[in-house]
Order: sequence, then structure tokens, then C-alpha cells
Amino acid sequence: MKRISVDSSAAGIEDLLKQLDAEGDVLLEVDGHVAARLTKVGTDQPKRVAGTAKGKIWISDDFDEPLEDFAPYM
Repeated sequence: MKRISVDSSAAGIEDLLKQLDAEGDVLLEVDGHVAARLTKVGTDQPKRVAGTAKGKIWISDDFDEPLEDFAPYM
């Protein structure tokens, strides 16, 4: 990750975006302390695949039956 002071980044957002493409992340510093991180959006997200949790989740047969604790209220 590249660190850039806010004073030098004020010169141009276009330069920051070019550095973001090259470096991946850019940290913005104020008085020597990291204040923000610029990160590329939407390129690292893997495609979701339906059915990857099949067989890992189950629901009890009586899932939607009334609870005994609430019998007086029904």
C-alpha cells in the first residue's frame, strides 16, 4: 500500500486514481497518521454460486409449530 499525505493528494484526484490502479490501495495521511484508505471497487468479488451450502443447513420438522411457552397467550 502506498501512503500519500493529504497535502500532496490535493493536487489532483486523477493522479490518485492512477496510483490506485497501479498499487491496489492508497492510504491518505494527515500529519503523519493514516486518515483514510482508497480501495478499488468491484473487481475482487468472486462470483456467487447457488447451492454451495447444500446439506449444511437443516430446519427442524416442527419449526413453525407454536412454542409451549406461548400456549397461555394463544
